[in-house]
Amino acid sequence: MTKLFKIQVNTPSGIYFEDDILSAEINTKTGRLVILANHTPVIGSFKPSHFYIRDQKNNRVDTIINYGVFRFDNNVLYLFTDFFTFANKINEDVFEKRQEQINLVLKEQKLHNENYTYDKVEKQLFDNLNELKKLSRNK
Repeated sequence: MTKLFKIQVNTPSGIYFEDDILSAEINTKTGRLVILANHTPVIGSFKPSHFYIRDQKNNRVDTIINYGVFRFDNNVLYLFTDFFTFANKINEDVFEKRQEQINLVLKEQKLHNENYTYDKVEKQLFDNLNELKKLSRNK
């Protein structure tokens, strides 16, 4: 019997996804890392990319993930990111909602700190949004 481990995807809204899986393929800054059950404990970061999961039936599930960090310990893979969605469910509504979230954050930051480099942060957030859109087109 193939061994499973648990994945838990955490976003600012709470736990977005949780399940038992066979493997996870993470795109880090230094290359791809495949996590299997009983992997040695590891901590790292990932960049916006396709994030692949092998479900319990060995189906390759394609997701899109933003920058974040991960930790694997005691057969649980924890992902912390502000954007995670299944590639087959992505559409313009997902990106419109993301843009609304960005606008809200920018508005709050501008109100809290007049010296904040608002333009730089705004550009970076929208560049990131465009990068996620490109990923969704390259399924």
